[in-house]
Amino acid sequence: MPGCDWTASGKFGVAITSSNKGLSGTPGESVSLPKRKAVQAVDLDGGQGCGIAMEVSASSTVLVIVSPVGGGSGAQVCPQALEIAKIVDARLP
Repeated sequence: MPGCDWTASGKFGVAITSSNKGLSGTPGESVSLPKRKAVQAVDLDGGQGCGIAMEVSASSTVLVIVSPVGGGSGAQVCPQALEIAKIVDARLP
């Protein structure tokens, strides 16, 4: 799937991509976004990061994944993941 990556120098990296899977069955806890349902998960599958999956339709999601630079728990970058997800949410149809 197409996506984009960006790094805040020395702080965290961001990846935004889409998925052909719906939000149903996505692991994590519900988070509040202005326009759509979303789920946040931390450090899944041994990775270090915080991911937010946003429902676009019953069969598609947009994923915002933020990883700390230099290691550490993904929980430390969840505030950034949520802020980025809110920006993306506002721009999605």
